[in-house]
Amino acid sequence: MPGKAICEICDEERDAVDEEGVCALCHDENAHDTDAELRAAGIDPEDSPVVMAAELTRRIFG
Repeated sequence: MPGKAICEICDEERDAVDEEGVCALCHDENAHDTDAELRAAGIDPEDSPVVMAAELTRRIFG
């Protein structure tokens, strides 16, 4: 069917994928995994990216 694309992660045919070839469902699943990893590291995933970057920089170079 025209307009369909194969997701690079799940290899399923989807109506839409992003510029990297990843469908919305895979993006959502990866976001949950990333949130859990951040929480496990003691970083609040609700913080802004600048706050997270500053905290990671402090931990790496601090």
